[in-house]
Amino acid sequence: MIHRKLHLFAETGQSTVDYAGVGLIIVAIVAIVAVVASSIAGTSTDIGHMIMCKVGSIVSQIGGGEPLSCETGDQAQAPAEHEQDPMAPTSCQASSSTVSSSSYIKLGFIKFGDSFSLVQQKENYIDPATGEIKTRYSVVATDGTDIGATGGFGTKGEINGSGLGADLSGDAGFSVKSGDTWEFDSEEEMQSFLEDYRKYRIQKGQMNDHYGTGSTFFPSLAGGVAGPPAGADMSSISNGVNIKGKGESGFRTGEDKEESESFNPNIGVHAELSGGESQSHKTDHREGHEGEYTDTVTYTGSVEGGGDAAFTGVARADSYEGAMSVTRDKDDTLTSISFTQKTSSEEKTTGTNGPAKGGGGVTGSGSASDADKQTNITTTTLPVTDANRATVEQWLTQAYDADQNTGEGTLILPPNVLHPDSPVPDDPMQQLLYDEATSSTSTYDVSGDDLSVSGDVAAGLKIGAGVTMSSEDTTLVEQTYLGDHQSEGATRPSKEADLCTEQ
Repeated sequence: MIHRKLHLFAETGQSTVDYAGVGLIIVAIVAIVAVVASSIAGTSTDIGHMIMCKVGSIVSQIGGGEPLSCETGDQAQAPAEHEQDPMAPTSCQASSSTVSSSSYIKLGFIKFGDSFSLVQQKENYIDPATGEIKTRYSVVATDGTDIGATGGFGTKGEINGSGLGADLSGDAGFSVKSGDTWEFDSEEEMQSFLEDYRKYRIQKGQMNDHYGTGSTFFPSLAGGVAGPPAGADMSSISNGVNIKGKGESGFRTGEDKEESESFNPNIGVHAELSGGESQSHKTDHREGHEGEYTDTVTYTGSVEGGGDAAFTGVARADSYEGAMSVTRDKDDTLTSISFTQKTSSEEKTTGTNGPAKGGGGVTGSGSASDADKQTNITTTTLPVTDANRATVEQWLTQAYDADQNTGEGTLILPPNVLHPDSPVPDDPMQQLLYDEATSSTSTYDVSGDDLSVSGDVAAGLKIGAGVTMSSEDTTLVEQTYLGDHQSEGATRPSKEADLCTEQ
């Protein structure tokens, strides 16, 4: 208001008497503010001084001088926007949405397949330059190729007219996957990219579809033709092995003969056990990160058991995934090492049609399921610096325990890797995790559904095919982390993190 009034006075050619009047008004305001500031200063000296300084700055500018710096000592040293515990997470995945498809053909006991998945992610992070909480979005697209063997024993039909049957089967396979990641500053940018990318996938599926690939069956891809997407921010390649065993028993109809007809209404129980190991290599292409890469070894396992009534069933499944990731810069210098554990428990409802066997050895089945589960992810990350690099590198040289007969290595992790809350002075690596590593646990609510169809034809050499489509949505509901120890040897406290849960 004062500036505006002075501006109007100048435009109408007011005399110096008018300016003097304005000056008296300012002096009066200063005097009033001084009294208020003095009273405030009784409880907060910095606030009182700041008010006086701000008024003085206005007066200085009116007189043609420069504005005054009025930051208090506390303000000058305060973080820009978000006061951050040095051990608190600086980023978190708030939510994700995944759609995927897979398909296979089977010749005898050999199975060939491919898969495709598309993941959309929302991540909150603290900008290191400003301290502000910001949001970024990403898309991860992964293609996979599988080859494996499948086999079983038992019976597909009724055992000697008893009305009972049992199946035991197993799969073992090798897979190769490649993936790309694109990052965006806004959801609008991400959605625009996805529109073009889906059109591109249609084009690619039409040009490369030899026997019914997973991408062809991918339900979200629709309409139009587009060129390949822009260069990815990160790219990865992985390979792995997996083993799965399954057993079923229950009521059947029909005779236990290859040429006879039978039907399984799914009255009984089932159990499934699986495990796997994979290695991946991710390369960073982002500006300022060119040449950085991360190598990850991952172990997985799951167990499922349930009971089935006619055409429907319920099951409980538990799964585990453990991983170690090592990051190096373009000069091959170790910069970070992290350990991750992912556990999930779910209860799912399944509706099944079959399996049914017709004449001529033709069999087919279909199922649909939906599940709600909770997933917990614990991540411990140790920044590697010049001061601790020798300790980490030394540990890495002995992290694998090699089998004397096969030479195969087993990763041996530090006992405190998932919860380094206490000192371990006689173990350099564990002590380092306690002193310097960040460790957080995130809990997600997960919902999803699956649709699967398969069939076999026994014509000399058994031929089969199948396709599976699924979707999954995750939302972060809780995140905790280990704070810094307050004194030497003290236990690191567990604290709540609100970077994602309160946005």
